[in-house]
Amino acid sequence: MDGQDLPKPPTFPVRPDLFNEVEWGPFPSDKDIALAYKLWIHQDGLLGKEVRYDPGSGREDEPEDDGPDTCLVRNVYEALMQLNPLPFAKSQQVETAQFRHEYIASDESDAGLGTVRAKGWSYKELFGMEYQNHADEPEVKIEINGLDLHSSRWRKAGLQKELRARHLNTNGTVAELKERLRNSELDNYRLGAKDIDKGSRLPRQTLLQWGCTRTDDYMLKISTETIFSPVDMYTWAILLSPYNPAYWTSRAFVYYQMGHLDLALGDAHRAQLLCDVITNPLVRNSQPGLYTRIWDAIERHILQIKYEGVKIAPEIKKLRDVSGVSAFIPHVRKSLHHMICLSLLTLQCWEDYQTIEGDQIKRITMRDRDSRAIQERQQLFAEFVKGVLKEKREDPREFFYESHYGHIPGKPYPYYQPIARTSNEVINNINKEIIGNSQSIQLGPCKIEVRGKSDRQLGVFAREYIKAGEVVYADEPSIRGHLHDFHRRKEYRCENCKRRITAVPNNRDALYYIKNSLAEARALGIACECALSESEPLFWCNPPRSLEADARKPEDRPHQAVSNAVPRSRKRGADGEDDSGGEREPKRQRTGPLSCFHVALTHYHYRTCGRDWQWLQDAMRPVKWALAERTPRLHYTNERHGTVLSLMLREVFDITLERRETDGKPNLLAYEIDELFPLMGADKEIEGHNFPFSFAANIKVPFDILQCLGVNIFRDMTFDTWVIQLVLRKLLINAIPWDLNRRVADVVDTPESKELRRNGLPSLPEIRFSEADPTIKDLYIFPGVSMFNSACPDQHNVNWDWDLAVPNRMVLWATRDIEEGEELLIPYVPMKIGGDFAQRMFGVGCRCSRCKDHPIVENVYRTLGPYGDSSSKDSEENTADNSEDDNDGGQGADDNNNKGSPITGEEESSSEPFATQRAMTPNPEDEGEYDEADFREESVQAKDHSGEPFTEAVVSWHADKLRTALKKAAKRLPRHRRGATDEQS
Repeated sequence: MDGQDLPKPPTFPVRPDLFNEVEWGPFPSDKDIALAYKLWIHQDGLLGKEVRYDPGSGREDEPEDDGPDTCLVRNVYEALMQLNPLPFAKSQQVETAQFRHEYIASDESDAGLGTVRAKGWSYKELFGMEYQNHADEPEVKIEINGLDLHSSRWRKAGLQKELRARHLNTNGTVAELKERLRNSELDNYRLGAKDIDKGSRLPRQTLLQWGCTRTDDYMLKISTETIFSPVDMYTWAILLSPYNPAYWTSRAFVYYQMGHLDLALGDAHRAQLLCDVITNPLVRNSQPGLYTRIWDAIERHILQIKYEGVKIAPEIKKLRDVSGVSAFIPHVRKSLHHMICLSLLTLQCWEDYQTIEGDQIKRITMRDRDSRAIQERQQLFAEFVKGVLKEKREDPREFFYESHYGHIPGKPYPYYQPIARTSNEVINNINKEIIGNSQSIQLGPCKIEVRGKSDRQLGVFAREYIKAGEVVYADEPSIRGHLHDFHRRKEYRCENCKRRITAVPNNRDALYYIKNSLAEARALGIACECALSESEPLFWCNPPRSLEADARKPEDRPHQAVSNAVPRSRKRGADGEDDSGGEREPKRQRTGPLSCFHVALTHYHYRTCGRDWQWLQDAMRPVKWALAERTPRLHYTNERHGTVLSLMLREVFDITLERRETDGKPNLLAYEIDELFPLMGADKEIEGHNFPFSFAANIKVPFDILQCLGVNIFRDMTFDTWVIQLVLRKLLINAIPWDLNRRVADVVDTPESKELRRNGLPSLPEIRFSEADPTIKDLYIFPGVSMFNSACPDQHNVNWDWDLAVPNRMVLWATRDIEEGEELLIPYVPMKIGGDFAQRMFGVGCRCSRCKDHPIVENVYRTLGPYGDSSSKDSEENTADNSEDDNDGGQGADDNNNKGSPITGEEESSSEPFATQRAMTPNPEDEGEYDEADFREESVQAKDHSGEPFTEAVVSWHADKLRTALKKAAKRLPRHRRGATDEQS
């Protein structure tokens, strides 16, 4: 079976089956519809003048498509036709797109004379004066600089100076100049001579803990003194009438002109969704209430059209025809298609462009002009795209999931407010809430702190002397992304801590109990309705026995429902698990030890609970052919779309929605939650750097996630495209992979494995399904670890590994003595790396002492050089060690510092001179070495994550083994590489 008998895979991941998750809100009032149309027609009319004006003839030409059915996006389409088939060059992308341009004939200084200035729309221009003259209004005395305007002491030069300062015309007689100046001053007087708020939108959330005081701060300020940009005009119209695709298309085009291509694609996608509801009967009624609102918005928009001397406009007559609103949609869809294709070409999303471009002619009936434009672009780019795709697929630098990626430059967004990560308030809060509350404080006082290295960079420094082998930081992840196996699961792991569990998943009695006593199971910390999901069940470690005993009597418990995974004792087992289940002081009014399930409910498992997320899992992994009769067959894989961050993105959205309600922060933005606020990715540091982009991973899937969580993506502009992109950037830069099977592989994605996932899945037998596993399945965000700067091999002084008791807890320790005030650096990956490796992983170059004087390779995406390989000796050692791995949180012998790339780096075998992990792996004879007194029940005040204590006895046991290995390894090192501790030993 070679797959030729299977249908062509879908262009993008299949969307979820949405029903009534979203509340669509009330229909707009007549006043809102009229105001939205007024804002749109002002700005769109200006675009029409730019499109139709012929500089050679000095006149305006009528557009070629001037029929009444083109009224929604006529000017946008004509502008796109002028550009076709080539996308905008970078020199054509300007931040002042669609601004009016004012010629300066006079100015206070000669420097401004004869120049052209971009000019927005003032509130007074749009709405005029709100306070009119009244017959009984007293005469107002106008004084300027203490001199009455009626005084004869005013001279023409002085009047012209005052008029120039107000950007008013300076031509005319003295009397005319006085009258013009008087009217201007009188207007200001009647408006109270101050900025009067007229209903500002989108307030920013005050975040006092991060030093962000945002009183009376709005993304869209609407006041009597506001000057509105084209983006403001369209955004305001969208807020008033969110279901009108004309407004979304117009804003998408101005974003495209400005060079914000990701934002253009986000708006174009939402406009496409609205159009599909009107034209596609398969989705028209899937979300009740949406169809009627879209029809209403377009219909009432068209009814606003009026022509002088015409009783009924042609557009209204067309609206009354048999097709109604549907007649206006094809022109919108053609405009959106051109805009999406041109944006994808500019972003170098070659495969996305190729699949979308060829699909449009088949879907829409078009005139020759429309189809010819698409065919010309296809012919022009066909060979080029074919060649660049071949080069990209053969590039050994890129993982398979990067095959669809283009690149978007990191530039400030219109409504983005830069975060001052290096401010004193931010640094103090990091040290207090993140570094100071690390689980390592159970071992002693915190000896590290975050400081500002420059106005844009943070670093972790030693607050006092730190000995080699001393633990400096330990914590569990704040954000998780667990991708499940698409084939039959061989084992189940806790969704919180990644321990292997067997009791509930394989016990019918336990599942029966959960189904029939769900409320009790939730109260006990056993499971929720997610455990009953037929598609993607979720399980957690069973609660500590003390928690269960407090809740009910032993005879009331279901048979073996919680027996197998309950901590066995407070002794360390041979598998390295610490089952003490220490008590802790909770954050949210909970006493006693927390189960992993209670941790999930407290920290991140909110609106996602009880929903079917198989569609999202399938959007990141291989998909089986649904109609396979006997033997399961694979159809295709969605890993190619680069949706590797989607599960973490869902968790960020879920946390944001919960914090808005529980923390009293209704305007909190997703990239400003405490877990992400101090992380790099939304500050000036990222400007000028490129970030990966694909239409599915950055646009389609995120908006589907939001709708599944109940967010109205058309009305709620706090989840606008730019917010999503900033979250993805932070996740990309700071995410750390956990996958067990990737920790000892020299090359994760070989050319053969990539070709198998690209073309060979339908013929893959079931016994080999594991070969199609995604490159990365488990990803985490550790805010504290992200504060540490990384360095090349041999330049770091801190190493890290995964904990043995809690498999996804990270532990960082000093590899040598660290002096007070010295910066703590962790390794990128334990191998030789190219000069552009840090640039490719994090978006910025390496700043370690070895690389700071070397230039960063700018075009890091097409370089064909390999990342670098571990030695064959290391590989052989790791192969042998990996065979002894118990797959429960332990690693191969030399993978102790395998942080790897947050997303794009490899998890490779270690080139470090000592086997740290082997030293930290318990020996069989250590079973029962410690008694319960050794594992002190000290609660972790700051982090009530896994219910597993991070006690001194546990770490000291690791540290003793580590120091022994360090001393032996130091003797084998060249003398020039030995630190002070090595020399002394």
